[in-house]
Amino acid sequence: MTKPSHPLRWASLGLGLAGAGAVAYVLYTRARRAKSRPITATVTINKPAREVYEYFRDYARLPVFMTYLESVEVIGPGLTRWTAKPLGTGPAVTWEAETLTDVPGQLLAWQTRADSTIQTRGRVEFSAAPGRIDVTEVRTEIQVGLGKLPASRVLARLFAAPQVKGDMLRFKQVMETGEVLRSDASAHIRPHPAQPSRDPQPPPPVAMATPPTAVKGLGHPETPAIGGRGVS
Repeated sequence: MTKPSHPLRWASLGLGLAGAGAVAYVLYTRARRAKSRPITATVTINKPAREVYEYFRDYARLPVFMTYLESVEVIGPGLTRWTAKPLGTGPAVTWEAETLTDVPGQLLAWQTRADSTIQTRGRVEFSAAPGRIDVTEVRTEIQVGLGKLPASRVLARLFAAPQVKGDMLRFKQVMETGEVLRSDASAHIRPHPAQPSRDPQPPPPVAMATPPTAVKGLGHPETPAIGGRGVS
């Protein structure tokens, strides 16, 4: 069998490398798009827009419905410090953000400081629902930048789409009912084992014993009216 000449081998190698480079470029492009794609969530709240805005604008209240947060502190004009709860055995994650836009009753936008090890930005729009001046449509948009430190990857997990959407549903509950309605499972941030109740009392019986039934030919044994002898 004739071996391919050197030029053919080099040409085949070049085509293989070009194909691998094309695949790598596609994967890289997809990764960049996935990283830059913002996460959005929209919820309708039965309260006026100004009232909803003012609650959200009080940043110290955010941990009430943003379950991943330990605290949010105002540390200066337009500057806040956010602390997330630890995940697993890792340390708490802290970052500082500055308010970029603040239009009362309409819009809030913020972004982490340029020197922060975590890069993220968000915006919340408050608008009256069509035809309902006392009903507010709240649209949240969160974007997380990755690639500096492992803490950024942790933050990306915190800002996953289910978390952001859950935050907005809890925000609706707080505004409309005054509290977050939690189930046993939703009270835990991390996976947890199911455990039986610790109540030492046995559960009440679900059925009561029935009296003896009539015997054929003798009627009911305890009721003379239907042929029985009654109770002596």
